[in-house]
Formats: sequence, structure tokens, C-alpha cells
Amino acid sequence: MKRLPQYDIGIIYHFRHKHAHPQLENYGSIIKQILLFLWCDTLNGIKKEALKPFLLVKAILKRMIKVLLEKGYKGTFGIF
Repeated sequence: MKRLPQYDIGIIYHFRHKHAHPQLENYGSIIKQILLFLWCDTLNGIKKEALKPFLLVKAILKRMIKVLLEKGYKGTFGIF
């Protein structure tokens, strides 16, 4: 994306797919790497043990949003 500055290219990070378990521990690191290009972060619950979607618990949601804001994220959130 850095090589194509003339184009309006960005990332919508969707926190829900079958390889979500490493993301739970590395969320802050992942966000730090993509922050420059991050347009939107969609937050959806992932149950680490079963890797199945579940209703996002308030504490997890708050932690994820806190990490984003601490890293300087100024984009939008999608929560479902």
C-alpha cells in the first residue's frame, strides 16, 4: 500500500475468521502493524476454546477498543 500512494487503499480488519486464536494474544501487535492503513475495525466475538462466534462480552469489547485507542486509532468501528 505504501507503494501505491496515489490510490485510496485501506484495511478493514475483521476480527472473525477460523484462525482467530492467535489474534486474541497478538491483537495489539497486529493493530500496530496495520494502523497506518486501518479504515475500520469490526469487532465480533470469538470463543478461544472452540473458535466459534459468540456474543461479544463487554470486558473483551472494552479491552479491544482500549488497545485501538491507545495505538492512536481514529477510524470507525463495526460491531456485530
